[in-house]
Order: sequence, then C-alpha cells, then structure tokens
Amino acid sequence: MRSRRTLQVCLAVIAALVACAQFLPGTSSSFTASTSNSGSTASAAADWTAPTVGTLAIQKAEGGIADTIRQGGTFYVYANASDSGNPASGVASVTADVSNIATVASATLTAGSYTVGGTSYGFRSALLTAKSTLTSGNYSYSATATDSAGNGPGTASSATVAVDNTAFAGADFSWDDSGATPGKFEAGETVTWYFNKTLDPISVVGGWDGSAQTVSVVVADAAAAGTTQDALGVYDSTRTTLLPLGVVQMAGDFVAASKYTYFNSSTMTQTTNSVSITLGTPDVAGNLKTATGTGAPSWAPNAGAFDAAGNAASTASVTTFAASTVTTANKTGGTAGKPEAGDKISYTFANGSPAPASILSGWSGASTPVTVRFTQNGSTDLVTVLSGSTTLPLGSVNTNGDFVSTTDDFTSSSMVLSGNTITITLGTVTTASFLKTDTTTNATVWTPNTSATDAYGCPVWPKAMTATAVRLF
Repeated sequence: MRSRRTLQVCLAVIAALVACAQFLPGTSSSFTASTSNSGSTASAAADWTAPTVGTLAIQKAEGGIADTIRQGGTFYVYANASDSGNPASGVASVTADVSNIATVASATLTAGSYTVGGTSYGFRSALLTAKSTLTSGNYSYSATATDSAGNGPGTASSATVAVDNTAFAGADFSWDDSGATPGKFEAGETVTWYFNKTLDPISVVGGWDGSAQTVSVVVADAAAAGTTQDALGVYDSTRTTLLPLGVVQMAGDFVAASKYTYFNSSTMTQTTNSVSITLGTPDVAGNLKTATGTGAPSWAPNAGAFDAAGNAASTASVTTFAASTVTTANKTGGTAGKPEAGDKISYTFANGSPAPASILSGWSGASTPVTVRFTQNGSTDLVTVLSGSTTLPLGSVNTNGDFVSTTDDFTSSSMVLSGNTITITLGTVTTASFLKTDTTTNATVWTPNTSATDAYGCPVWPKAMTATAVRLF
C-alpha cells in the first residue's frame, strides 16, 4: 500500500514539473516527459519548428501557362507549405515577398485547393498587379510561413518568374496541300497557324492544354464569308463558336459560288508557337473546287489569342512565306546566255527569310561551298543545288532554256544568305564542252521544297512560282 502511494506522489511531482517547466527561464519547449506503468508509455513533444514552404508558382489572371507575366498584368502567387511537430500546430500563415515584380511589397496567401500546370497548391494570394514598368527578363520572388504555435517565419523559399513584354503576333500560315488533287482541300491534309512566340492554348479554347482537340474547319466562298477571297476559319466541334485563330484568305477559287464546306471531326493540336489542324471529312464535298492559282494566303490574327504572358495578338495581317523569284546575273565580260564561273543565281523569298539551318544543317547564312547542277530535262534544263551528294531544299528551277547537252556541275560554287535572298556564285564547271548558249527569253518555273522553312518553322508555300519571261545569264 505504501509503495503504491509513493508511486502516486512521484507521478504527481513529475506532472507538476512538466507543467511548470515551460514557464521557467532558460527552459526549452522541446522538453519531453514520459511515464510508464504496466507496460504502457505516454509521451508528448511540443511543436517548436517553423513551417517549411515548398513549391511556388505564379500564374497570370487569365490562367494557362504558368511563371510568365507582363508588365501591368495581373497574377496570382501559389505555394505549398507544411508544418512539423508531435503533433504539428499547423500552418497559420504564408506570406510572399513580391517587391521585385508587384505594386505591393508583400502578399498574404489564403489556404485552399488550387491547381496550376498539373501541380496542386494549398495556398494562393489575392489577385496582384505587376508593376507598370517592368523590363522583360527573369525576376525572383519568395515566400515564408508561420505556424499556430508562433514559430516562424522560417527560411524563405525562392523562385523566379519571367516577364515578357514583347509584341505577340501572327507569323505565318501553311497548307500542305498533300491530298490526291493538288489545289483542292481534302480530308487528311494539314493547315497550320504560326505565331512569333509561344501561344497559350487556353486563349484558343478554354481549358485546352494543347493536346488533340476536335474542331470543325470551314472553307467558304468569298461571297458566303463576306471576304474578298475564299476564306478559311475554325469552329468548335459543335460549329457554334468561331475560335480566335482569325480568318485566312486563300488567294484562290476553292469553293463554288456562295457555298461553303465544313470539315467536321478535324483534329487540332498545339506545339509552342503553332496550332495545326488535320482536316476531317467534308460535309458537302461537292462544294469544293480545284484552284489553279499560286498566290500565297494572307491571315488576319484575332486579338483573342494571347501568349504565355497574356500579351494579346496583333491583328495585323500577315502573308504566307513563299517562293518569289529566281534571277541570274552574268559576270562582267561573260558570254550572254551561257552559264559560266562567276555568274550568279539568286533565290528570293517573299514574306520572310529562310532559316539557314533549314537549307543546310548548321549553316549560318555565311558563304559556304555548294555544287550547282544543270540537268537536261527534255528540251529544257533543271537547276538544283547540292552540298556534297545531298540535294538542298531550294527546290528545282525549270529554266525553260537549253544550257547543257547533258548533266553538268559547277563545283566549288559559293552560297550566301542576305535578307530574303540566297545568292549562289557559280564555281568551276566540271565539263566545259557540255555547256551551251541560249539567249532566248523564257519563263522560269521555281518549284520550292517545303523542307525550307522560315524562322518560325513555317514551310515555304508549296506552290510553284512562274516568272515573267527573261533571258537567263
């Protein structure tokens, strides 16, 4: 009996010491006590550690692509934070330092359930406004947290956000015209819109992440579309909402008078700066015509499209990257009508400059050696350009003239890009006796190769360019 009473007294003393310890000078809230009786153990450890802030993100008010904003735009800060302890007292507050980017120095984040770019976050700020003058570049921001036991703020967690104020605009439009009938829109062909930088897919379709999306493409006669030329546009799959990709005027007669055709069940995807659509089945195929013109389309973008930072697209019309002219220049003192070393051939593109690397891998546009080949093609000659044994994607030029008796090469020729023009100076001819002189005026036909692209990745318009009759060389 006495032993039991002694044990009870000891336990009471220990409990009193634990209760008072937290008020004694120099004591720590990490004090731990335990009692044991008949194999049972009870323990307690107070929460004395500040919370930890984990992942951070910033997303513009429009949503979509994260971690890119524009000056004067609005945005939210997102964070994850966790608290430790046994038991943890819980995260009481999270505060972001946004002094580098916002009109306020700091922002309090509210607990909730949020998702940005597929990542879940437990805290979000109120809507913040970026400084009205904020140079494009990367800026840092951070966040700290405190818990309900008063611990914190702990070590700040930092991240960066990109500021992008550069103009967002349409760059190009392409139609591969890859079906069985050239010049006619057909199922399985691809149309692509190119922008000068990354497009946020949610600006085209709400909630879209760029993966395959069913849409309907309409091709309409000018009279039906209310445009000056036959036009192409894109609707949602129900054909009730015109998507903000703008209207493309096709510069050709593709649809019967006052008619239109929908390519239903078309498939749209987005990759960085472009939106591509593979055409589905036309609803009224009989309304479609085969156009024989070679004019390049023009496209007026819609301001509803915006980039990763929320910059709205310019509505300025752009015309498709295309082949323009092939010209020749006889060297000083050369023989008129005869290709010779020192003569020049120039390929000029319209509405953009070719990306040098799309012509020759690793090429910067500076002078580089190539071979110019003249190939007899019946009564006329074809001109192609090679690097080693590889034919470059400058396409082929039908001279409609007679300059060689059989295939002949100009080796050690030099190729250079300046602006929209690639100029080749002819080098040494392989067999001089194969060369012929033709001083007649002929209309050259340049058939481009769609492996040649502009700076935005848009392939050259796949239609041949026929020049006014001229005397070559």
